[in-house]
Amino acid sequence: MQRHGAGPATLTALRALLAQARRRGYATEEGEVTPGLSSIAAPVLDHHAHPIAGVAVTFPDEAVDEAERQRIAGHVAQTARELTRRVGGATPGPV
Repeated sequence: MQRHGAGPATLTALRALLAQARRRGYATEEGEVTPGLSSIAAPVLDHHAHPIAGVAVTFPDEAVDEAERQRIAGHVAQTARELTRRVGGATPGPV
């Protein structure tokens, strides 16, 4: 179900977004959930590399430029990796 007419419109488009997020180690959304807000999130994984929690940051679109988004993404992904390590989780294999 789309909210606000944003987001992937087909299963193929959704699969492409999910594959991209797996490769990067984090997912992003810009206004798909709430207009004017963006989020960056990464999974915390268990020992089978299944997600058990997540780390996310949400911010107003206009408050953060692209360079800052990349910096936030790096921190979110690193925090999720550290939590994964602390719970004895595994890193995901190739997509």
